[in-house]
Amino acid sequence: MNELNNEIKKNTPDSSGPNPMIASPEGALSFLFVIFALLMWYVSIDHSYNLATLMAIGFTWLILSIGALIASLVNIIRGSSRGNANLLVTILLGFFPGVNTMISVLSSISGTHYNPSIVGMMYLIGAVFAIGSAVPLVNKPFYIFLRTLFVGLGLFFVGWGDVGNNDVILAIGGWFLFAFALLSFYYGLSVLYLALGSRLPQGRSLSTLWRGRK
Repeated sequence: MNELNNEIKKNTPDSSGPNPMIASPEGALSFLFVIFALLMWYVSIDHSYNLATLMAIGFTWLILSIGALIASLVNIIRGSSRGNANLLVTILLGFFPGVNTMISVLSSISGTHYNPSIVGMMYLIGAVFAIGSAVPLVNKPFYIFLRTLFVGLGLFFVGWGDVGNNDVILAIGGWFLFAFALLSFYYGLSVLYLALGSRLPQGRSLSTLWRGRK
């Protein structure tokens, strides 16, 4: 909860100066990441959609990615510790799958073959970074640790599924991203509620839970 309190302090502009502080887009980014993860979950487990549906998904993905990119850059300009991580997630969950989806549509229309394995390799690299980033979060609320771990595992299995052209592994990654979406939704609500003067339960950290077992 201290982390969220600090974030809300950053969210509050200082109106006494000529250049008020830029409000944090952290809450909005969380909800955008929810949408990205749900889109990846959908295209990973359901392959019965037609080209028109896929094109609509791709356009939506890219448009929302532009908004997430702007918000991530705002966080970097503000000096937020999560700015770079936000930018990476925007690329991995927003632009990469959005572009990948649009290329898949265009390749189907033109009758050419498209292999998404190169995007899958990028997912695998991002997965290593995300899973490694979860380790320092053992002192944060447990769901925040799980949120980072799940996005890393989701990217790992989606990347593996793309490289190996395996729908089962792809679906496993999709379900990890679905779990990430649920936790991101709760995190976004927590930031919103705290900004409005209320609090949602945050739970204990992984390190605290581990010490409690001893």
